[in-house]
Amino acid sequence: MALPDRLTPVLEVSGLHAGYGMRDVVSGIDLRLFAGTVVSIIGAAGSGKSAILLALAGALRPHKGSITFADRTVRRIPVFESVRRGIVLVPQGRAIFGALSVRENLEIGAWVRRDRWSIDSEVDAFLERFPKLGAVADQQAWRLDAGDGQILAIARALMSKPQLLMLDEPSAELDPAEIAHVLRVIRQVCVEDMPVLLAERPAPFAVQLADYAYLLEGGRIVREGPARDFTL
Repeated sequence: MALPDRLTPVLEVSGLHAGYGMRDVVSGIDLRLFAGTVVSIIGAAGSGKSAILLALAGALRPHKGSITFADRTVRRIPVFESVRRGIVLVPQGRAIFGALSVRENLEIGAWVRRDRWSIDSEVDAFLERFPKLGAVADQQAWRLDAGDGQILAIARALMSKPQLLMLDEPSAELDPAEIAHVLRVIRQVCVEDMPVLLAERPAPFAVQLADYAYLLEGGRIVREGPARDFTL
């Protein structure tokens, strides 16, 4: 499904230049994201996918351009403030606290919230929603396989009640069955109208999941359109 122009985007990025030090890794990035949609940024290793997500999350300072989220600028604000505003990034790799239990990982995900009284019941609800995690709730998270570890990272991010969920290569190191599981979980999130911005390598997963896609090469967007029109 193409993103309809008549809707107001939840996220709008215009002319974004960002990188490390003074060097631009990405240049002139324009993208939009609407409620209840999945958008994929597709690119090979080193193309700049992570730099875009880090800039949106406040972990990388943009050199130029604008980022608007929910009608507010998010340029040059720290990561914790981005999280408070509802922008949450699940970074690439095993993004869990291995020495802590599965339950404790979920509890940490709610650190920005003020409704502390409801957190325990929501943790229990997540453990019920994901039975494989519920079965090992009090075990250290490092014992999880790659697929369940990724599900835990996503569930922990959801505990903060984000308004935008960003995922950096969630399929990395997963086998096809684990990828299918992660795909179903992300789709469940979108049923709840939460937009998802996904950075992925060129792979069928990246377009099977998305409504709209941007192809990134050498730090620039070279193609965009409905994900169904992409062949990877």
